[in-house]
Amino acid sequence: MAPRTAAETLAIAIDANRPVLLMGAPGTAKTAMIEAIAAARGAYLEVVIASAQDPTTILGIPMPTEDRKYTEPTMPGWARRVNEHHAAGEPTFLFIDELTTVAPSVMGPMLGVVQSRRADGWTLPAETRIVAAANPPDLAVGGWAIEPAMANRWVHIDWPAPHAEWIAWASAQASPALRAIADYIEIVPQDLLAVPTDIRKRSGPWPSPRSWTNAAGMIDAAGGDWTLAALAVGPTAAGAFAQWAETRDVPSPAELIAGTRGLPERPDAFAQALTALVAVATEETAERIIEILTEAVPTDAAVVAMAARRLAAAGWYSGIGDLVAAIEAAGIEIEATL
Repeated sequence: MAPRTAAETLAIAIDANRPVLLMGAPGTAKTAMIEAIAAARGAYLEVVIASAQDPTTILGIPMPTEDRKYTEPTMPGWARRVNEHHAAGEPTFLFIDELTTVAPSVMGPMLGVVQSRRADGWTLPAETRIVAAANPPDLAVGGWAIEPAMANRWVHIDWPAPHAEWIAWASAQASPALRAIADYIEIVPQDLLAVPTDIRKRSGPWPSPRSWTNAAGMIDAAGGDWTLAALAVGPTAAGAFAQWAETRDVPSPAELIAGTRGLPERPDAFAQALTALVAVATEETAERIIEILTEAVPTDAAVVAMAARRLAAAGWYSGIGDLVAAIEAAGIEIEATL
C-alpha cells in the first residue's frame, strides 16, 4: 500500500469523527487546509483562537438563575453558534487554532470540550468535528507544551509543507510570480519550507508557503523584480529562485516523466532534478522514475544513489532491484543502506 499523505490521513480522522491535531511549522497552510475541507463539505466552521481564550470563554460566565438561588454558566458565543448552525441542519466544525499558545489555566477547561464536547452547563452536537492546529512549542508565540491529559485526547498528525496542494493552488492563481514560484518549488521541493536551525535567524525571513506567497506579492508589485523575494524568504532561497527564474534550466518532474525534456548536464541542476523527481513518486509514476534513474547512472552514480535511497525511504521498493544493480556496477555501495 502506498504511503498516505498527511491530508489523506486528516480526511480519515474527520470522517471517523475523532478529534485531530495538526502539528507543523508556521506558514504551512494548516488553517487554510481546514478551511478548505469545511468549505468543500458545506460545513459551518467556528474558529477559536486558543491564545485569546481564558477559562470563562471556554466554560462560560457563572450567572444567577432566575430565582437567584443558584448560578449557571452562560454558553460561550462560539459554542452557541455551533449549536445554532447544527440546529439549522448544517454540518459543523470546531477549529481550535494555535493550541500550543494555550496557558495551563485554559488547557484544563478545554479537556471536556475536546473529549466529550461539553462543559458544565452546555454541550456541543455529537456530530461536530473537532480539529486543532498548532506550531511546535519552540516555534509558537509564547509556546506551551501540550500536557499529557490533553495530548492523549487527539489523533496526532505531523503536518509537513503541503507541496502538491500548494503547488496546485499557486499554479492556478493570477499572479505571474506565484505561478513561477510554483514551478520552482516543483523542482526544488525542499525550498518550500526551511525553518532555520539557527534560532537567531528564525526572527528574520525564511521560506514557508506563507512567506513565498508574500514574496510573490512583492515581486508582482515591483514588475517582476525577483530579488525582492529575499525580504520574505531570505537571501539563500531567494537567490536560488532568482537564478532558476533567469534560466529555467531544470526540467520539472512532469517533463522528465513525459520525456519532453531530459536531465540537465550542470551538476547542481542534475541533482535538483533528481531530488524533485523522487519527491513526486506515486504508484502511477514510480516505475517510470526508476527507469529514469537507471538511465542516469552513467552521468553521476553517486547522485543517483542518493535519489534511490530517498525513493526507498519513502516506501517505493518494487522494481528497484535493477536500479540498485546498476548503481553498484558503477562502483557505489548502496544495497546495505536501503
